[in-house]
Amino acid sequence: MQLSYNHHQFQLTEFKRLGFSNYLARFNHLIPILDGYQIEKMDKRDAILHYDEIGQLENRLANKTTEEGDLSKLLEISSQLPTMNDFFAHLDSGLRSDHLFTLHHFLKAASSLELIDPILPEGQSNFIPLLVKLLENNLSISSSGATSLQLSAQEEILVAKTKQLTKEISTELSQLEQQVFKQHQLEMLYPYPKELPIDHPKLAEIEKSLRLEVVTKQAGSITVTLKLTAQLLELIEQKERVQKELALLAASNIEKIITTVRPKRPALENYYQLRVKRSFHYLLLNTKLKDKLIWPTFCHHQLSAEKSWKIKEAILPILQQKTASEYVPLTLKLNRATSLLTGANMAGKSTVLRTLYFHLTLIQMGLPLPAKEFTTPYPSSLQLILNSSGSVGKGESALACELQALGLGLKKNGIILVDELLSSTTTTVAKVLIKALRQEICDQGGVLLATTHIPEVLHHDLDQLLQIDQQFTPLDISPNKLQAALQTQQIDSLTIAANSAHLPTTVKNRILKTLSNWEQNKTET
Repeated sequence: MQLSYNHHQFQLTEFKRLGFSNYLARFNHLIPILDGYQIEKMDKRDAILHYDEIGQLENRLANKTTEEGDLSKLLEISSQLPTMNDFFAHLDSGLRSDHLFTLHHFLKAASSLELIDPILPEGQSNFIPLLVKLLENNLSISSSGATSLQLSAQEEILVAKTKQLTKEISTELSQLEQQVFKQHQLEMLYPYPKELPIDHPKLAEIEKSLRLEVVTKQAGSITVTLKLTAQLLELIEQKERVQKELALLAASNIEKIITTVRPKRPALENYYQLRVKRSFHYLLLNTKLKDKLIWPTFCHHQLSAEKSWKIKEAILPILQQKTASEYVPLTLKLNRATSLLTGANMAGKSTVLRTLYFHLTLIQMGLPLPAKEFTTPYPSSLQLILNSSGSVGKGESALACELQALGLGLKKNGIILVDELLSSTTTTVAKVLIKALRQEICDQGGVLLATTHIPEVLHHDLDQLLQIDQQFTPLDISPNKLQAALQTQQIDSLTIAANSAHLPTTVKNRILKTLSNWEQNKTET
């Protein structure tokens, strides 16, 4: 079983680049009841209930010392639960015997799970043993687990008659096929026709044969079948009559069972959905423990020093795989509604946003996270905005495209992650826009985290500015302190450019000369 999600509900920007498919593959497990199960995007209330419920299950299993706490045992039995969608679809219109076999397999596995991990209050699952008893009184179950309907005396007579007729028909057909081969050297197998070329050496003989019949005749070929004797036709008709009578009896017996099952439909459907949900929880919990993942915790959307967005060693798995030992997990603390990350080029600012976006999307899916701690406002809406050069086709500038994306993210309790915030306009314009955005974000209870090379746009008292380094050092936004920090950052960026393999040596030498002058001025200052 491959875990899937509702593609219409998740934005999933850079789906392949961020490795969502690889992460979802961790949850692959053969559990038939989850076939077709789709992850739906949760709102805040549902997410809190989901993580609370699965956390309680984890604690309950952890406190048991017997096999009742064995998650692998629960998964093993859950893998025996069949999907019941076809059963419920036909319950009113008419069930077949295979539907009853499916119901029996489901109830037997569910009975075993109820002994270990009951999901209904005591007394509310009594319908399960009652239905099991009803089915076992009407089904024959072999030692290997194969299931069939029990036969009445009348049905047994009809089954025996069907077998006898089948044997007689087979004997007659075999004799006819042998006669055709002996007379015409044609290997025929009833009921399949045979196509012969028009220049077949025995074509005239075949067309006159009493044992063969020409079905079609075309320009280049003819098609022949066996011509059944009157005795064979009578045997086949007898068998069809007996089978029809047998089917009517079986349908009557099945209907008697259905009459008892139908009134239990609401309870059965409710229980089935609970088992689907619990099987999904087993799957998540098993992967969490196996891969050492965590559940998120939620804080208030109005961030403050006391109510911070705290992340400890959050991992972007696909990047960790590529960089191996050089990879540094994300540890970050945010306590303002609007926060800015600044730092030199190639310092990892965009990676911070992508890592957060990856984890926040997993939270919307209800999955465990690859981190040591993740305390966050719940992302009722989530928007990742990457650099845009505008849209020539739509006649939109880069700024227009960015404002459009920002507008889509301005929702109740939304989280907006922006790479190079308003870099397509001037600092003065950016200040005005951010002031307007800040007020709307606060009114909506949202959070904005952006990267920038122009941190002067933020407000000293209202915003948080972090310089991206190993510790994400908070920067003083007062003019003098900020200017010193920016000067260091600019020197770091130019140093990277001077060492670039993509620039001509003459260009790099000019950059190095500028750097030397900057360093000298900085020392004198």
